[in-house]
Amino acid sequence: MGLRPKSMKSMKSMSRKAAKAKRVHAPSHVLRVVLLAVPILLAMAVLTAGDALGCPNCKDAMSDGDPEGMNLARGYFYSILIMLAMPLTLVSSFGAYVWREMRRQKRAETSGINPPIH
Repeated sequence: MGLRPKSMKSMKSMSRKAAKAKRVHAPSHVLRVVLLAVPILLAMAVLTAGDALGCPNCKDAMSDGDPEGMNLARGYFYSILIMLAMPLTLVSSFGAYVWREMRRQKRAETSGINPPIH
């Protein structure tokens, strides 16, 4: 005769604990996709690096050594940086505004000044 649990509830609890102890966590679907995509993207980046040297105007200006062409290439460079930074600036400014307003509202609720209308 073996040990018997006193009730069905304790038996279920014991079986859950045993199942949890034996359970092996398999990688999720997202993790598998990421582990497959990262090496493929890295290989593509390495294989196509020669083609991504820059736009033809910048490449020609830099190879000729022309000071005016170099200024043109530098202008393209800074304009691209500004275009890339603009969406980040707008989103972060909006996020900072929302965070500040929520903090101000929370502070007003806790101090009792200007309670919100429900």
